[in-house]
Amino acid sequence: MPRDDERNGLEQTCRQCPTQSLRSQCPHTLEGREYLKEQNYLCQRAQESSLPPAYHWLLPHSSGAARNWAVTGPSPDTSLPTGHANTSNLSAALVQSTDSGYQIDLSLLPAGSVNIPTRSVQSTANSPAVTGSGGANSVSSSNQLPLSNPSRSFGPPESDSDNEAARRTSTSRRPRLRISKQNPAYGHVDGAMRGNQMYKILRTKPLRPVIEEQAEASARFLRSVSDIIDRCERVSHETGCWLHFSAQHLFARGGFLHYTSPRFLREAKQDAEQIINHSHRAFSSLIAARNKESKDMHKRLLAAEENKAASDAALAIAQEAERNALGRAESIQREQDSQAEEMEVQRLQLEALRAQLALAQKKVGTPSSHT
Repeated sequence: MPRDDERNGLEQTCRQCPTQSLRSQCPHTLEGREYLKEQNYLCQRAQESSLPPAYHWLLPHSSGAARNWAVTGPSPDTSLPTGHANTSNLSAALVQSTDSGYQIDLSLLPAGSVNIPTRSVQSTANSPAVTGSGGANSVSSSNQLPLSNPSRSFGPPESDSDNEAARRTSTSRRPRLRISKQNPAYGHVDGAMRGNQMYKILRTKPLRPVIEEQAEASARFLRSVSDIIDRCERVSHETGCWLHFSAQHLFARGGFLHYTSPRFLREAKQDAEQIINHSHRAFSSLIAARNKESKDMHKRLLAAEENKAASDAALAIAQEAERNALGRAESIQREQDSQAEEMEVQRLQLEALRAQLALAQKKVGTPSSHT
């Protein structure tokens, strides 16, 4: 059966909240949690702006264990301002603890002590959390306090470290290098001519290193030349000049790229065709010469590789023969050493026999000694 407030179209109250809070302002609904989150943010902004130190006890602590608490009065070491009209009422429940934030009863604070943003007062005028001791709405539009800095937009405050980092970045940024005739930092374009005289054009950027990879160089060539031809068309269309441009890549397999302005083709078609044909012959000769040089170099490279292979084979054979000779010499040396050892043994044996014979002769005596 629907409730009375549902039948009358009134805003519903939460049955789970002990204070019968509105569902749009309680932590049990998504809308209420968003509302409480906004109130939490606005209270934090009020703390950062101008909350006196005597009222810092109204704000929740940073530890997680102090999230669910209810303040019943100031701490013993907190001294309230002199002449505060609601000193006896400060022991009331000024802060309602929720899962997503907290609210401060603005009616119990002295007038002019806190600069609360206007948005927070308007948005909490109908909230049961921002009420006096009698339960009625105690904040009206006439009691709205001005912003301490109205031009400052709502959002998370910037820390001093962020400002310092931004300041260091701005001060450490190098000044822009301006290229001029008095300051040709990157030199002049090499090969630019005006008639038969050199034409000085300042380089706006330093030259990049040579691209070694063939595929990457070809892709870079096509991109750059396409952009140059596009610029040539715009220049010839805007100025009506005589213009011809041609280019070919040294690894190209197709025809060369060229562009001739419409005025040039219209007023000197034969000369333009001669220039195109001459460019074609020049590029073809260069590519053929390069291909021939590449072929000759390839042949020389193959011959050098064959000679190197033959030299390596001969060196391997010589090294093998040397190793064999060294092996034979070592074996001969070992044989000689063994023979020398045998001869030394035989000599020692012969000397031992001679010594024994001499000793025997001394004991027995020889026949010639009796005669």
